[in-house]
Amino acid sequence: MARKIFSLETKRLVQSLFDEMKKYREIEQLSGVPQDILRLWKAKSLLSSDWIASEERQSPLSAIEREEIVKLHGQGLSCTKLAIQFGVYRGTIKSVITQSRKNEISKRAISRAFASSIATQVIEGKFRSSLKTAEFYGLEPRSVQRWVKSELKNRKGRAIVGGSSYSITSVLAYTFAIKEWITKNFNLKDHSESNIVSIVESLKDKGVPIKEACSWLGIHRSTFYRKRQKQLRAEEGDPLVTQISELQKRRNFAYGAKRMAVYLSKLNGFAINHKRVARLMRLHGLNSRVRPKRRIHYKTEMLEPVQEPLYNVLKRDFSSSGPMTKLVTDMTFVPVREGWVVLSTIKDLFNHKIVAWETGSSATLQLALATLNKLPTKEGLLPSDCVIHSDRGGTYTSMSYVKAVRKLGARPSYSRRGNCLDNASMETFYGHMKSETFRRMTRRKE
Repeated sequence: MARKIFSLETKRLVQSLFDEMKKYREIEQLSGVPQDILRLWKAKSLLSSDWIASEERQSPLSAIEREEIVKLHGQGLSCTKLAIQFGVYRGTIKSVITQSRKNEISKRAISRAFASSIATQVIEGKFRSSLKTAEFYGLEPRSVQRWVKSELKNRKGRAIVGGSSYSITSVLAYTFAIKEWITKNFNLKDHSESNIVSIVESLKDKGVPIKEACSWLGIHRSTFYRKRQKQLRAEEGDPLVTQISELQKRRNFAYGAKRMAVYLSKLNGFAINHKRVARLMRLHGLNSRVRPKRRIHYKTEMLEPVQEPLYNVLKRDFSSSGPMTKLVTDMTFVPVREGWVVLSTIKDLFNHKIVAWETGSSATLQLALATLNKLPTKEGLLPSDCVIHSDRGGTYTSMSYVKAVRKLGARPSYSRRGNCLDNASMETFYGHMKSETFRRMTRRKE
C-alpha cells in the first residue's frame, strides 16, 4: 500500500491548529489527517520548529531497519520515537512489531510438552497471571489461559473446600504454599458464614485478591460479600430498629414496611429501601399486626332486581386519569356500644378519597341512595365518563339504584359473582380502617 504524502499547506494548517491548542479529533475533521499521523507531527513540532520543511520518507523499510526497530522497541523505545528516528508513521512501526511477533509464534513449534511447561510455570506461581506469561514469551493470552485450564483438568484440580459443584476458574494461585497454609490453619469442612469470611479476610491480608481467594474456596465473589454484609449486620446494631420500634409502639403496630420506609426516609433525610425495612421488622418482630381473617356471609333479598345484564366495566383497573371518573362503593358493619352501625361509602380512585358517606342501622336501599345523593356534582350530574362500581348485593342490583346512578349521568359497574377482588380497593380501605381504629381499641381495652 503506497504511503500518502501530505502537502506543505496541510502541514502549516495543522501547525496553526496545534498553536490554537485544538484537539486531535477537531484537527482531523478540519485537515483530513488521521490522528495517528497528527500525534507524530505533534511530537516532531515539540522537537523542532522546522519540521514542516523536512522531507518525508518515500522508500519502504529494509529488512535491517525492521530488525533494528524490533530490537529498539524491545529495549523500551516508544513507537513515536521510532517513527521520528526512521522517518515513518507510527502505524508502520506498529505493523512491523506485530508482524515480528507473529513470525516468532509461527516459527516456534508449539508442542504439547511446551504448552504444559508454560501452564506449569503459571500454576506454580512463577508468573503473576497468564497475561504476564503471554507478554513474557510473546504468546497470545487466550492460548496461555487455554493451556492452563487444560493442565488443571488433567491434574483433576478442585477447589479447596470439598463437595463444591463449582467448575475450575481461570484465576490461578500465586503459590501452593498459601493453599497449604489454609488447610493447616482452617477447618475447610466448616461452611459457616463466619469461617468463610475469616478465611477470605486472612488471604486478603496476605495479598491475595478477593476474587482469587473465593475461587480457591469454590464460591462466587458475590457470595462472600453477601455473607460478610450479613455478618456485619448481625454484629452491629442498626439504628433504624430503634426508630421502627418506637413508631410501632406509638401507632399500635399499624404501619407496614412500605409505609414505615416513607416515614423513616422523611425522618432521616435520605431514602431508605422498603426491603431493608421489611427485613429489619421481620428479624426483630416489629411487623404490622395482621388483621384476623373472618369469613362472614350476609344474605340479602333481591329488591326489584334489574332485568338487564350486569357488566364489569371497571375490570380491576383501579387507576384513574381524572377526578370523579372512577368511583367504588360498598357497605360494612362497624361495632359500637349499642350494637352495629352500617357504614356506606363512595371512594374516588383518582386520589383515593372518600367523597360521600352515610350511616344507617341496616344495609338498605335507602342507605345506598342517600350515599349517592351526597356525591359532589355539577348541576346534579357527574362527568359523562363516570363509572360507579359495586358488588352484586341486592341493594346495588335493584332497579331503583340503577336508575339513580344513571340519573346522575354515570354508568353502573358490578363485580363478578363471588369475586370480592373485583372491588379490592374498597375492601382494602375497610380492612385498614378497622385494623387501625376499632379492632385496636377493642384489644387495648381487653
